[in-house]
Amino acid sequence: MAGAVEALVEQLLTIHFPKPQDTIRFLLVNLSSIGQSCDVTFRNRDPLIGVTVDKQLAATADEMAGRSGIGRWLKERQLSRQFADIRFSDGSRASLDEIWTVIPVPVDGIPADAFAAVDLSAGEQEMHGSGVTVREVVRELYRCKDRAREDVMLRRYLLLA
Repeated sequence: MAGAVEALVEQLLTIHFPKPQDTIRFLLVNLSSIGQSCDVTFRNRDPLIGVTVDKQLAATADEMAGRSGIGRWLKERQLSRQFADIRFSDGSRASLDEIWTVIPVPVDGIPADAFAAVDLSAGEQEMHGSGVTVREVVRELYRCKDRAREDVMLRRYLLLA
């Protein structure tokens, strides 16, 4: 099932940009600029939940936008280094290549009453004709080890998606 989930995630990440990393890069810079929280998932390690991206990432991207010539080249190198060592509010770090998905969290967070009211049966729906259910995607993205954790993360995902 992991292969089907990976294929679906890649398909979803390339709706607006040619490569999944372009979508992730776009999300990270924008979330960094406004300080909005997000969940960051990885193929080979546990996810980061409700973290923010270091504002320096957006600051460097903004500086680069106004540059040309050698100044732009230097900023591109600096930005490239920052994407190799992205810093998050919980003290963790990751490279762009490690990140599987970035899922923005509402600025005001997730209200407890909305969380409790989520209809988990929506998790049994197939996503985009892929043969993969929302629950299966959540299980893989959030690396859920048991049904209780899966239900919590499914509620979260259904509110965020």
